[in-house]
Amino acid sequence: MTSGLLLSLSGDASAVEQALAQLRACPVLTLGDRQGSWLTAALQTSGPEESERWHRWMQGLPGVGDVEVVFVHWDDEGDRHHEPA
Repeated sequence: MTSGLLLSLSGDASAVEQALAQLRACPVLTLGDRQGSWLTAALQTSGPEESERWHRWMQGLPGVGDVEVVFVHWDDEGDRHHEPA
């Protein structure tokens, strides 16, 4: 499962830098470029429960104000879509 996220960074500079360090070290996240107080990220997990746990973890970090889910893709092996011939 892949989720596209938009994180808002808030708080003092130290808290934001600490949050960024933790986010960079997170094995399931790929961070995009920071634009002011906004940061894009891709979250790659095995399913919705794992995604929810990581979402709560990110929201609990000092320096992270909010985590918005802007896109979700499920890669279900049994649900293949084929183009018409």
